[in-house]
Amino acid sequence: MTRIAESDYRRILGFLHEAGEVEGGEAFPAHLQASLASLVGAHGVWYWELGPGGKQFRWGWGDRAVDGAFPAEVALHFDGRHASEDPMQPAMRFANRPVRRSDVVSMRRWRQTGIWHGIDRPLGGKDWIRLLLASRGAFTARLEFDNHMSDFDDRAVAVLEVLTPHVAQLLRRAAARAAYAGDASGLSPRELEILSLVAQGRTNGELARILWISPHTVRKHLENVFAKLDVHTRTAAVARVFGASFPG
Repeated sequence: MTRIAESDYRRILGFLHEAGEVEGGEAFPAHLQASLASLVGAHGVWYWELGPGGKQFRWGWGDRAVDGAFPAEVALHFDGRHASEDPMQPAMRFANRPVRRSDVVSMRRWRQTGIWHGIDRPLGGKDWIRLLLASRGAFTARLEFDNHMSDFDDRAVAVLEVLTPHVAQLLRRAAARAAYAGDASGLSPRELEILSLVAQGRTNGELARILWISPHTVRKHLENVFAKLDVHTRTAAVARVFGASFPG
């Protein structure tokens, strides 16, 4: 793996701390989309959720995005017509690691494809890095980073290699918070997220590491949970919300 600078590690840690403070059902709100693009050195970032129901485009960030989406003339090409031209096949071989266009297909050959003419060219993409996330043999998400000026360098790939497991975890946590959004307990999505980890037997120190927040912040969240539920222990809080006994 390419060695990255200490300053990049500091930026990565800062980004993860900021992402750990997000409370809603979206892992990367607009300001974090911009931060993620900046970390990688990308001019645009695009995100899809993948699952049994197919591929669902969620958001795009960058000067070619229109209200968080692809321009209409580009979106028309996401109908499967170019699937046979995708150079990342079989896709599972590329799972859970960043892959550059320039590593899998030459620019000369890429310019002969319908993907380039219908998508990359109007978006101004010269090179891209795809991150296909998979868990238990099934794809869960796709992130694509575009560079409009040149090929991505090794540093960009190295930064994404460091970020990949954390991005996957942030997306899983956001999905859990979204699932809790309709909960009637009165707790915020973040408080429910913390309480669900408590129900797994996690300590405050483990919660802090998983959520990229300080132990003090964990304690404050738990104090708020106890006050809202009118309980005094972790066991009682878990039982009140999840309707199950909690050891300890």
